[in-house]
Amino acid sequence: MKNKTSNYDDLLNSFGDDLTTVSYDSANNCSMITDNLYMVNVDRFKDNLVTTFPLAGSPQTCDALYKCKNEYFLIEFKNGKLEDNSKSSFVPDRSQFYDIIRKIFESLLLLNEDLKCTINDTRKSFIFILVFNENKNGYLKIKDKTTKLGYKNKPLPLSPLSEILPNDFNVKYFDKLYFKGVFICSKTTFEKEFVEKYR
Repeated sequence: MKNKTSNYDDLLNSFGDDLTTVSYDSANNCSMITDNLYMVNVDRFKDNLVTTFPLAGSPQTCDALYKCKNEYFLIEFKNGKLEDNSKSSFVPDRSQFYDIIRKIFESLLLLNEDLKCTINDTRKSFIFILVFNENKNGYLKIKDKTTKLGYKNKPLPLSPLSEILPNDFNVKYFDKLYFKGVFICSKTTFEKEFVEKYR
């Protein structure tokens, strides 16, 4: 990626927000996480970009992009339910996860242009993390695995997103073809592990 650091800094200067803002849930009028960690507000970046195009609708994007050393974290916060309410064990709400998959693709397409990077670059240095509210997803029980991300000496306990979804969601290849890794973690784990370790 040519000049990717300066390009990220430009995005941060233009569309930066704290974690409290990027994790804000407008439906429930609250933030998932309260913290001043600063990152790119991808939704704000997208909203600004699409004003230059005569679009009938709007792209769907993830919430945040955060750079730490040589790694880029594309983050989606889901404060609501990811479960199918009609089931008595964890079954993914298909509409929620297809929405997430769309956000991943559209975020990559829009960000890659500004970051001047290719998919080959993203598979080497981009990591996707889905952060969910464990208090609203009683059946979503995941066993975090210790995962080494880049330069960090202390690995993060993250679970592969593909392990909780059926095959037809097609996320298994995301961490081979588009990302260095694709993970899911609870709000509590994200606050305790990522926010504290990746400042």
